[in-house]
Amino acid sequence: VVLGHELAGTVVKTGADVKTVREGDHVSVDPNSYCGTCHYCRIGKKQLCTSLYAVGVNRNGGFEEYCCVPEKLCYPLAADVPLKYGAMAEPLACCLHGIDRAEIRSGDTVCVIGGGAIGLMMVQLARMSGASRVILSEPVAMRREIGLTVSVGVSWNQIFAKFGSDLKDPSGIAVITRDNYRDKVWPAPVRDLLYVGPATERKLKSRGIYTIGDLAGYPVQHLKKAMGVAGEVISVFANGGDCSEVTENGYASPIKSVGNSMTMVHDVDNAEDLRPVYYVLCEAIASRLKDAGMEGDVISVSVRSSGLEWFMKQRKLPRRTNVSEEILHAVMELLETSYSFDTPLRAVGASVSGLRPAGSFRQLSLLEDEEKHEKARRIDYAMDQIRGQYGFYAVRRACTVIDRPLTEFNPKDDHTIHPIGYFQGRKMSDGTL
Repeated sequence: VVLGHELAGTVVKTGADVKTVREGDHVSVDPNSYCGTCHYCRIGKKQLCTSLYAVGVNRNGGFEEYCCVPEKLCYPLAADVPLKYGAMAEPLACCLHGIDRAEIRSGDTVCVIGGGAIGLMMVQLARMSGASRVILSEPVAMRREIGLTVSVGVSWNQIFAKFGSDLKDPSGIAVITRDNYRDKVWPAPVRDLLYVGPATERKLKSRGIYTIGDLAGYPVQHLKKAMGVAGEVISVFANGGDCSEVTENGYASPIKSVGNSMTMVHDVDNAEDLRPVYYVLCEAIASRLKDAGMEGDVISVSVRSSGLEWFMKQRKLPRRTNVSEEILHAVMELLETSYSFDTPLRAVGASVSGLRPAGSFRQLSLLEDEEKHEKARRIDYAMDQIRGQYGFYAVRRACTVIDRPLTEFNPKDDHTIHPIGYFQGRKMSDGTL
């Protein structure tokens, strides 16, 4: 089961009979589903429902790329409510229920035991309910001393250190050595090992591998034959063979491309309606290029149809750019000459690669309008300045207000920079990878 029982997200597809939510809506999800007909449901004790199941517990949850939930569990969010706040709706509701049950009166003294996320919300709600004194009692010594939830794994290799950090050690520190790893690591389920996901776990179980110790003792040549290099890698991990160095704090890999993509609130079946969406995306790409001091000469476009089929195309420009108007022109030209729109589009994206530092010598052209380029560059600069001071929606191109639901998104500020992958620049004991 993929975890994630406290979640919010964007609706990308609905069933034929769904009435209360539609594609593009932001929703908060109640993870608990009750039958409504059993004895406990009828007497108001739904938490004891004999058919109770929970998203992220009994079926795949919010950490899955696409999570399927019943309509009755979806609660629409206002467009200006961030999804991260929507994900806290269910735990906050639990806290409010607890406050109601406590029947706090003005002047009461309230003691909250445990300073995790739920405990901290209970403290705030107790204050708001009129308690004159609120005591937070933290039973975990590490939390009491530094005020944080700390889980530290210490080992001679990063894989076992990561494994240790996931252990629920009362002290908050788990030490895994060359002498005790067989006792601490090997009895654990194989899924607890880094890079063993649900699919890999199923493959391993089909070969009788249920624990990390089973994996460590399984012939590596058979794993490699069945699973390729991934089988060899996880075998090394299980035996403590990782010898990679710790990546320096603040390390950032060189930028190879800058792009943005989005799933649209409704399908689009022509290039003209798609232009405002790509205006927003290209403005974000151009702004991020300027922030990084880069410009590029390879424009890529990717689209996904309503049938979930991908189409990708790219072209090389005669010279590098970080101007949104020039990026948009190349993107739309690629689309209009390469995609027929026989099938409407559901998701779109664009990126710029072939990057070099901006401000280097630039070859001028007798065939292009340099004045037009400079004007577009100044417009980009002015819009970035205004948005930086007054917010993203302070200035917009007129075409992006025609279909507001389609273009009211902020791809630059909402863009997620993913962490450095484990395998980047790492080696195993035999020098591979």
